[in-house]
Amino acid sequence: MFLCRTLSNTYSFATISKAKSCPHISLSLSLSLSLSLSLSLSLSHIPSEDDVVSMADSTITVDDIEGELFKIERIRDVLVRRESELRYMMDDIQLCKEITRLKKELQKLVSIPDNDKSNEDRQKEEELLQQIHKLVETRDYLVDDVEFERLSRQPVYLKV
Repeated sequence: MFLCRTLSNTYSFATISKAKSCPHISLSLSLSLSLSLSLSLSLSHIPSEDDVVSMADSTITVDDIEGELFKIERIRDVLVRRESELRYMMDDIQLCKEITRLKKELQKLVSIPDNDKSNEDRQKEEELLQQIHKLVETRDYLVDDVEFERLSRQPVYLKV
């Protein structure tokens, strides 16, 4: 369907619709109307300012919109940074809990006198130390990442 601005285009379209629905109207009439409609629609219509309807109310300017978009972009950046910080905090908390749990378990094994320790106890003690060491290294990397991210957000001042 075509939505035409001029009265003649609307009339032509209505006639074409009637011609398609009524078998008594000749095919030549239908074709000539279709051809005239096609020609009139194919001519480029340059819209004037009156033809353009904006979604924005008439009191808002392009500068106002750009300013608001800039504010939203800054807020988004702050939220992304905060989300990253919270994720690091969550990882840190989980690592600290796991390290604490392993240390308590290790402390139980260390409290056993060496003479009373079995080979399994010594092996478990060694495994716990390795696990704690691995988690402490992971946490160190996490702290380094947080520091790197913090420094990357700070503006860089060049001496001239």
